[in-house]
Amino acid sequence: MKKIITLFTFVFASLVFANAGFAQQKTSEKEIMQETRDQVSDLGVQLELTTEQKDQMVRCLYAYNLNYDRNLAGAEKDKTYFQKKQKFEGELIRNTKRVLTPAQFEKFKDLNKSGEGVERKE
Repeated sequence: MKKIITLFTFVFASLVFANAGFAQQKTSEKEIMQETRDQVSDLGVQLELTTEQKDQMVRCLYAYNLNYDRNLAGAEKDKTYFQKKQKFEGELIRNTKRVLTPAQFEKFKDLNKSGEGVERKE
C-alpha cells in the first residue's frame, strides 16, 4: 500500500510540474499587450502617429502579436507555419493600411524591411 501511495504521489507531482512548465512557454496576454504598446510607442515617433492612429495600431499589432504567440512561437517551421505566418502578416498589412496615411504606410513597410518594424523575435 505504501508503494502505491508513493507511486501516486510521484505521478501527481510529475503532472503538476509538467503542466507548470508548459504554461510558462506561452507569453501572457499582459506581456503581449506591453510588447505591443512598446512597439506602437516606437512607431508613433518614427511615423508621427496621431493619438487615434496609435490606439488603432495597438489593436492591429495586438491581434498580430497574439496570433503569432499562440500559433507560431516555438512551432516547427513547416508549410503550415509559413501559411499561418503569411495569413497573419496579410491581416496586419490590410489593417495597418486602413490606419496609416499612404506616406506613413510606405515608411512602415521600409521599417519592416530594415528590421526596425514589428517583426517578432523567436
